[in-house]
Amino acid sequence: MERKVRKLKRIQVKMGLMMMLSCACMTTILPAKPINAQAWQDAGQASAVRLEDKVYGEPERLAQPIRGISIYDGAVGEQDGRKVMFTTVKGSPAQFNVVDMATNKVIYTSILQGGGGDAWHHEVTPDGKYVYVTSHRTLWLYSTETKEINLVHDFVDEGPWSLVTDNDGNAYIGTYPGGKVFKYDLGQGTVTEDYGRMLGNQPQEYVRSIALDEEGGHIYAGTAHGQIIKLDLATGSKTNIAQPLMDQQETGFVYDMNVVDNRYIFARYSESKNMYVYDLQSSSWLDVVLSNVTGLHVTDSYENKVYFIADNALKYFNLATGEIGSTGMAYGSGLRGADWVQIDQHENPDLIGMNLVTIQFGGGIVYFNVTQNKMTATRPVVEGTPLNIHVIEKGSDNQLFMSTLGAGTGAVYDPDQNLVTSISLGQADSMVHHDNAMYMGVYPKAYVHKYDQTREPGNGNPSQFLQVDPEAHQDRLIEATSGGERIYFGSVSAYGVNGGAVTIIDPKAYAENKTGVKVIRNVVQDQSVVGLAYKDGIIFGSTNINNGLGSNPTAEEAKMFTIDALTGAKLEEWSPQIEGVDKPEFIGRLTVGPQDGLIWGAVNGTIFAMDPDSKEIVKSKQVYTGSFNYGAWSSVPLKWDADGILYALFGSRLIAIDPITLEYRDVTSAYSFTIGDDGYLYFSDGSDRTYLSRIHMGSKNTIPEDVDGNGFVDHQDVRMVARHIGEEPVGELLKLDVNRDGNINAEDVRRVAAKMNENRKQ
Repeated sequence: MERKVRKLKRIQVKMGLMMMLSCACMTTILPAKPINAQAWQDAGQASAVRLEDKVYGEPERLAQPIRGISIYDGAVGEQDGRKVMFTTVKGSPAQFNVVDMATNKVIYTSILQGGGGDAWHHEVTPDGKYVYVTSHRTLWLYSTETKEINLVHDFVDEGPWSLVTDNDGNAYIGTYPGGKVFKYDLGQGTVTEDYGRMLGNQPQEYVRSIALDEEGGHIYAGTAHGQIIKLDLATGSKTNIAQPLMDQQETGFVYDMNVVDNRYIFARYSESKNMYVYDLQSSSWLDVVLSNVTGLHVTDSYENKVYFIADNALKYFNLATGEIGSTGMAYGSGLRGADWVQIDQHENPDLIGMNLVTIQFGGGIVYFNVTQNKMTATRPVVEGTPLNIHVIEKGSDNQLFMSTLGAGTGAVYDPDQNLVTSISLGQADSMVHHDNAMYMGVYPKAYVHKYDQTREPGNGNPSQFLQVDPEAHQDRLIEATSGGERIYFGSVSAYGVNGGAVTIIDPKAYAENKTGVKVIRNVVQDQSVVGLAYKDGIIFGSTNINNGLGSNPTAEEAKMFTIDALTGAKLEEWSPQIEGVDKPEFIGRLTVGPQDGLIWGAVNGTIFAMDPDSKEIVKSKQVYTGSFNYGAWSSVPLKWDADGILYALFGSRLIAIDPITLEYRDVTSAYSFTIGDDGYLYFSDGSDRTYLSRIHMGSKNTIPEDVDGNGFVDHQDVRMVARHIGEEPVGELLKLDVNRDGNINAEDVRRVAAKMNENRKQ
């Protein structure tokens, strides 16, 4: 109890100091309008803590907060005479599994080291001896005889998205971003053919789906631009067989494609959700459109019927009669793989007959029994994997919200209790806290989800709040801010489309009567919006010349702009004149200086501050010299700590910047970060993005034993010194030489421990 009282006193003292600092900041007088650049340079100097006074603790790993089962695909085969499901759980790294379908138990599992991330395709060779798996940029091969999985090819600059095999077990692979087709020769154990790009007229291209007509000697490659390319494997000639469909306004991804009964190609467009049937014998499209199809696969016909998911049910198309009908079996997802399995009495009496088998995103195996006309789903038995932290944002009460890529789960972390709570959440590319709720921009199709912090998680929390108008063709809400009782999202357009947007949302008005939403597309023509900052009723924005994947940039340089935060009216657009920067590909993100009122931003490796009235760049400095390519829609996240120090994440380097002197310091390696209310910097570990880590941010003090600068001496200080015994006390390690004898040794540890024990007795 006595220790708790002492700790409470320390907290009270620290809070008192923070209040004093806060008051000092509030009394700083800033000019209503800039007189000159020097006036802005000097503003706030008296109250700000300098970077040279900051003390950073060592990184501390807290947890792998996001774990889950995320499965994109599976395939049925046999192993040791038993029917099995082959599938891979997304993760870092991904994990391959073999599930015995009779017992619903995992009988083999292997980490795909170096394969990490997604696994989009599994394909069993016709003889059943091997299974191909695509993961990240790699191709893997599993042997059902040796029960080993091996990395057989690294595509380096290409990611394999689609795969099909011929009768000899050779694989044909479609890739991104080159939009190429490769051949992997099973007998030779290597890639023997690179058939090149199927289109070759866009900077980024997909072969998202692929089909093989082995008898005719052709590959069919489904692209992201509406075309289906017929590739002659002997001559290399290419023909677009989808022109009749494109003439009917079909466009975008040909997301799924399968050959059925060695005669028909079933091809589905993801944007329209229409599926079409191509007759290989007549080289023509049948006069039929299967609408609202979810995908993702079809398989050979059974009793002349080809089954697919549409309108939340298993439906069929009769190849003999042309009839389109429904089985009545409800299903709200897609077919993540599709295989016919005949099940006998001794295998499972509940599933006797012919079953169309697939796997769910969450890992359960689904049986559509077309003999008995019933659906059965098993419980998931594969293990969840740690997932990369994509975005971190602080809500109220210092709660940390986190999202991941391409999965259906997120997390909320409570630092005070060291407690992780899982939440249902898609890929949130941005988050903004407003009025005791976290609003999250979720990909794809630009949805905004809301987490109400006054409610417990689950039971519709978080919930889908709204979707940005589909007519605006936005896909990724990658930036968010708030101000003036509204929230604002900056976005990237859909695949193959140019022109991002700013979406203004009045949450109260929308919750009450579905009003209060404005979408301003092409606020800068044909550019994505990657930076937003609110100041005095004005939104300051910045752009990236790149747009949706598969699109062609038309602009030469990124811009800045302003819009009226209430009406959405565009006010200005300009090219900021930043020393040493010429025609940047992106600018941003943006933030308002808490003490100087300047608009701060980042471009390439340079940090800059702009007068919000004159748009003059009043200060700038290059603080990072590494690569400027941080991804397709590059930007530099910016945040301020309580002492007024600016933090900028350039690629994977987190840089602290003094806004007065522009001195800077490389703090750590990170992928995403936020600043807590408790004096800690929270981040996803740059070496392993599945981990949430933290670093204490303190300031220099008169207690040399308080090496982490958090205001008191504890076990953390002892461990920090002990960990570096024998190292040279230079740079950040200088503070660990407690007795200043030029060494970090046991005497320093003893002094820190003695001070800790002395404090305990007080």
